[in-house]
Amino acid sequence: MATTTGSWSTTKASVPTKNVELFCFPFGGMNSNGIFAGEDPMEFPVPLLLFQLGLFTLVCRSLQILLKPFKQHIFVPQVLSGIVLGPSFLGRNDIFRNKIFTEKSLQVLDVYALIGYMFLVFLAGVRTNLRIIKKCGRLGFIIGFGSFILPSIITSSMAFFLRKTVHMDLDLRHALPLVAMFEAATSFHVTHGLLTDLKLLNSELGRLALSSSLISGFCSWAYTLIVIFVAEISPPHSKFMAFATNLCKVVMVTTIIFIFRPIMFWMIKQTPEGKTLKESYILAITLTVFGCALFGEVMGIDYLLGPVVFGLAVPDGPPVGSSIVEKLDGFVSAVFLPCYIMSLGRKVDVFLIGGNNFMIVAFIVLVATLVKLLAIMIPSLYFKMPILDALSLSLILNCRGYFDIAFFERARDVKMITEESFIIMVIMAMLNTATFTPLVGALYDPSKRYVAYKRRTIQHSRRNAELRILACIHQPDDVPTIINILETSNPTRQSPIGVYVLDMVKLQSGHATSQLINHRYDKSPTRITSRISHIIKAFRRYELHNQGIVTIQCFTTISPYATMHDDICALALEKSTSLVIIPFRVSFSMSMRTMNKNVLENAPCSVGILIDRRMATGL
Repeated sequence: MATTTGSWSTTKASVPTKNVELFCFPFGGMNSNGIFAGEDPMEFPVPLLLFQLGLFTLVCRSLQILLKPFKQHIFVPQVLSGIVLGPSFLGRNDIFRNKIFTEKSLQVLDVYALIGYMFLVFLAGVRTNLRIIKKCGRLGFIIGFGSFILPSIITSSMAFFLRKTVHMDLDLRHALPLVAMFEAATSFHVTHGLLTDLKLLNSELGRLALSSSLISGFCSWAYTLIVIFVAEISPPHSKFMAFATNLCKVVMVTTIIFIFRPIMFWMIKQTPEGKTLKESYILAITLTVFGCALFGEVMGIDYLLGPVVFGLAVPDGPPVGSSIVEKLDGFVSAVFLPCYIMSLGRKVDVFLIGGNNFMIVAFIVLVATLVKLLAIMIPSLYFKMPILDALSLSLILNCRGYFDIAFFERARDVKMITEESFIIMVIMAMLNTATFTPLVGALYDPSKRYVAYKRRTIQHSRRNAELRILACIHQPDDVPTIINILETSNPTRQSPIGVYVLDMVKLQSGHATSQLINHRYDKSPTRITSRISHIIKAFRRYELHNQGIVTIQCFTTISPYATMHDDICALALEKSTSLVIIPFRVSFSMSMRTMNKNVLENAPCSVGILIDRRMATGL
């Protein structure tokens, strides 16, 4: 082994077992003493990693600015940045490769990438609300199952047909049916990220897309588990090893569900309402993620299985889910995710692609995309969905993201697909999202459905008819002010008032899906906070005091401020209200002011801005 003082040097040795190449690096420290000590900082892991992160951020931001006119999802410039830094572009330069992405730096980068992806899937599990399955509806189930099963059958059949009729490499011949199955899958988390970026998260189309993608995702997960199980029990694998490994999986999942999950509910009981989780609790949960991954590695299980299941077991929303996401999401997005994308980018070398193989794999991807488009559009049109909405839904569910290419990468690592087909699938995924995202933005605008109802205002309301009002609540202090407004409106039996109270709650980072909850008096809610309980009781008392002339119905919207106006306008349209009341305070954040502005611009009826002078200091 070669040695140098204060720096790293490498000696490459061949290892006979498993045909693996071993790179030996003498340890010269993690940090440099600086250029004035005669050392090159780029020879040390820490400054080299920091430089790589800075370079990636610079390239990614530059591509974001260039692609901004084309309204591209952040996934496109990030993956493109990884490819630019890889062997397809800058990495082909020997000086750049030997100086910036040396073999020793890739070891550190890969470790960060693996940890980053582990926490990425864990946080994705935390954000997943499995209760959305109960609200899917018949159309959501049909689209979810159909968008996976139909493309799987047709695309796999096409793959077997090509294997018999077209000349191709032997490795690609074996991998082609699996390529077809992977292309048929839809990721819930990719769909959620795309809807958030397009500000369609709590639109009617967005909710249908989320529920459908969750059903389709479960189908693809089930298929993957079956494939893995069959591979484990097939020769040359040991039956005892397969039995022991699957037994360990059962033990791990059982422990997470029946021990770790109750512990987290105990943490919730120990946390006062409205407060964040204790640092010690967050640390314990974080260490459990590492523990699950370590247990998997020791027992021969995929290290991602434990974090995925544990993430799904974490109670979503505050205080557990939101606290974990708030603490980890920033670091994962700023440090771990770039490391993962750079590690991915160096595995994408477009110069390894052969023309014949590219045509075969690209054809399979196009067939899967087309079949999935039809599998989504046909039932949507059958259920009387407008054709542009059906097309937008099919485009959304066809978009790709990080979880898809990570899925492809795992398949490549375990030799389920070839290196060449993996590269083609990544490139096609990027082109797919780059094409479909701006199309969805151009085709679907949820505010257009409110335009035809602009004449439903107070001026156009009929005499001696019920006046319907949508009263929005930002915080409990708004309740007495709105009740005072309702009292001064002087309702009578000839001119009654119907009030729809909407409590507006910002979507916490631990939630993946927005919700519109109807608080019916005849049903006892299973999950209700003291905040909404006080609001309901106050308006219930007012209704009983004015029985026969005032009717009250309470709702809660849990969504981001950027799209909360969609819930307000949709509820106003559904309930045929003539007036929407939204509070305003000087202390409102810019996002809350923007939300009020969006309501003014898109509401299908009159809008009143309520200013409480007792709270309006500074006016």
